[in-house]
Amino acid sequence: MFKKALTPLLIFLFLVSIPPLFYLFNYSDTVLVSEKKIVYELPYPGILPDSPLYSVKQIRDKMLEAMTRKNIDKAKLYLLISDKEIRMTELLAEKGNWTLVEKTLISATAYQAKIYPLLKVAKQQGDKPTLALVDQLIASTTKHREVFISLKKNAPQSMQKYFSKLIEYQSSLLQQLPTFK
Repeated sequence: MFKKALTPLLIFLFLVSIPPLFYLFNYSDTVLVSEKKIVYELPYPGILPDSPLYSVKQIRDKMLEAMTRKNIDKAKLYLLISDKEIRMTELLAEKGNWTLVEKTLISATAYQAKIYPLLKVAKQQGDKPTLALVDQLIASTTKHREVFISLKKNAPQSMQKYFSKLIEYQSSLLQQLPTFK
């Protein structure tokens, strides 16, 4: 009796488990196709530069920068700040405030440029960055490049050359990153 009930039960379980397997295979194909567009969420920036309280936020960031001593920790802080500022540029571009977009891009790129020398010094001192941090930097830099390409489409003509230079700069940074692995 038990054997007779076991066979249909096993067939039922087998048939029920097939659709989830197809879903998993389809999902993995979707991930491979979507590699062209980076999946990296930029953090919420909080107060934007067009707010009167933005100077308080800048003071806070400078204090955090001064209190952070380890090169790796400072690189992580710079990464966070640059990611927030890139997100700010998207929001400011949506508002059409291209003057502040340019200023924020300069600041974001400056913070991002500070990361690589810190990692080189840390590596020389034996404090090698983790693979997770290097992967996060690669994803972040790729996302920044993607944002620049997207912003360039709607930017005024006077900023087109500037965005082209930023896109080239991001590409050069991406070439430097594998040396930290």
